[in-house]
Amino acid sequence: MKITIPILTNTHYDLSKFNFRFRDIYLVELTSLKLKRYINSFTKNKELRQVNFDFFNYIIKEKHYDSKKYYAIIKKKYKQNYKQEEIYRVFNLLLLIYPSDLYISNEIDFSTEEGELRTTGMSSFPRYTSKFFYSHDRNLKEINRFLKKVFLDFYKFEYVRLAILHFNTSFEASHGHFQYINLCMALETLVEGDKELSYRMKRGVAILVGDNKYSCEIIFRNLGNIYSLRSAIVHGENYKNSKLQEYLPYLKKLVARTILELLLHKLNRSNLNESLTKAGFGQRHLISQKYKPFELSLIIQTDVTIVSLTKYK
Repeated sequence: MKITIPILTNTHYDLSKFNFRFRDIYLVELTSLKLKRYINSFTKNKELRQVNFDFFNYIIKEKHYDSKKYYAIIKKKYKQNYKQEEIYRVFNLLLLIYPSDLYISNEIDFSTEEGELRTTGMSSFPRYTSKFFYSHDRNLKEINRFLKKVFLDFYKFEYVRLAILHFNTSFEASHGHFQYINLCMALETLVEGDKELSYRMKRGVAILVGDNKYSCEIIFRNLGNIYSLRSAIVHGENYKNSKLQEYLPYLKKLVARTILELLLHKLNRSNLNESLTKAGFGQRHLISQKYKPFELSLIIQTDVTIVSLTKYK
């Protein structure tokens, strides 16, 4: 048996408040007694228990003067139906709810030897960060309801999985224009067929994310500017870096909100495109049956639906 424990950081918010108990998964702070007990459950050997916690102690001591908090993602009953992908799914969902520089700083590996889990190594992923993960207790109950609602169907549809992959890749890309193109690719997974792709994508995203006719119109116009810049980038034309700096943060939030809406509607791409064709601006409630909107983050939702980007040219 092999398990990997990712360590999340770049947050001042208490990530342990997010409820993944329905999958027996927990976010625990590195200095907590809960994490110590969990690691100790891997073996009855006292010396091995100390060795198993050495990498955690190393991180704790190294980050002693760091104001950021560090959290391990663990499955309590690790012997029962352990799925590593579900551990990373926790990170992906938090990043979608609040796009930020939340990241995995370390991964600590364990494997079974002589019937006991022993640490086999640690990987570190240093990163320059600026935007801390943020959430508010006001949204906590709603977020936890959302997590339970969408968790199991996270990768149910291939086009949604691809959108999430492009979104995640945008955080790892070395340059802003690479990040930008990956985010555009995430939106383009929505549309099937080969006719009027750009128009249908812009209209579809506007309907999915906009909460009224006015906000849909704003999103549609913003996407027009975003895709004018995309065209300049991919065709090697000159463009103003100031536009990239203005559009990129908005695009990241818009892609995140789009994916969250797709997770709520739970439609395959053909049914989604058919529903979007029938729906008009301000009618996202008609896309799927029993749809219920989730705010999740007022800051992100407001930025996406109210902010108008400056014209590309």
